[in-house]
Amino acid sequence: MIVAEIDEELQAKAGRRLNVGAGDFPLLYWTNLDANPDLPADLHAEVPPLPYGDESLDEIWACHFLEHLEPQRAQEFLKECYRCLIPSGRLGIVVPDMREVLTRYINRTIDAVEWPQGTWWSVADMDALCAVFLYSTIQPSPHRWSYDAETLTRAL
Repeated sequence: MIVAEIDEELQAKAGRRLNVGAGDFPLLYWTNLDANPDLPADLHAEVPPLPYGDESLDEIWACHFLEHLEPQRAQEFLKECYRCLIPSGRLGIVVPDMREVLTRYINRTIDAVEWPQGTWWSVADMDALCAVFLYSTIQPSPHRWSYDAETLTRAL
């Protein structure tokens, strides 16, 4: 298969693949959704609910989105994902692992996080931990909840 055919095939699937909370990172061959109308998304909407019908999506990707919702809204969002996904659909959720972040803080691990590009925050510093992870004051949308593997599994 040549590159142009692969490109066409992926582009044809874009309408059935949703990237929620795309922010400044829209994905190629996906429908990118974000609430902020100033960001480069294909759709601008506050979620939940998702602006899709039942079983109308093959994949949903929500990278660093769920932690920006309060727990009740996060549950509503996840229910919407399951409603919109086809039975064999895939849901990808990425959140900061707060157990790992706090372990690194307590152990004073020499580690840092870059956000935005060129700005580094020490994971061993409480002010940085609050700004980047706990309250996310460095972003326009603060964090409303934290997860680790156990609590994310429970939420899902």
